[in-house]
Amino acid sequence: MKLFRINTILFVILLWANISFAQAIDNIYERQSLIAAPEGNILYRGLKNPISAVTTDYKDITLSASEGASVTKGKISKNNGEYYDGEYIVTIEDLSIHEVTITISSDGKNIGNQKFKVMNTPTPVITIDHQYRNGYYIPKSAIKTNSKLDAVIENCYFPYDLKYTVTSFSYITEIRGVTKKIYVEGNIIPNDILDDISKKAAGSVITFVDIEVSTPSGTINAGGFVATLK
Repeated sequence: MKLFRINTILFVILLWANISFAQAIDNIYERQSLIAAPEGNILYRGLKNPISAVTTDYKDITLSASEGASVTKGKISKNNGEYYDGEYIVTIEDLSIHEVTITISSDGKNIGNQKFKVMNTPTPVITIDHQYRNGYYIPKSAIKTNSKLDAVIENCYFPYDLKYTVTSFSYITEIRGVTKKIYVEGNIIPNDILDDISKKAAGSVITFVDIEVSTPSGTINAGGFVATLK
């Protein structure tokens, strides 16, 4: 009886192992396509996202996107004239979605799909002269020479060429003991603010707030910029 029970257990184990192995082989062969983007499984709002699609047994393929996105065939050039990897472009049309599924088909047959997260482009850092950041000490001469606020990506690898623009900000000053907020459109620091800064002593704090930045994913509030004059 014991020998029969042992043989039965061994038979079940071997049967399970064979089924699992067969399923694994089937999964390998069923995996007939691969869809990839430069940022792994991430697509960005406001960008033309290049993706690549590879299949094992199909030559004529079509890519489609789930609701809220679209796929077109084409390549995207970089600022240096080279091209990003990828023969297809995904555009996020509904900026509220958080996930997109890209599907490969051939002759009406679905041969694979890949889910991608949908995110905003990285939050920029506000600078003056591309070197003085929030919390830094800054000489008056640097503000006078480079009298504008810039928005840049910092300490972050990002594979795409991006352009961020400061569209408006406010400057906080004190006149006769009364705090005043001066609103400015654009990124240029106007002369009246430069004159106010020039009158401040070393060690004084300058403050810019409500800094609005235009990004590929939409306009955002980048917060403030506070620096101490040298």
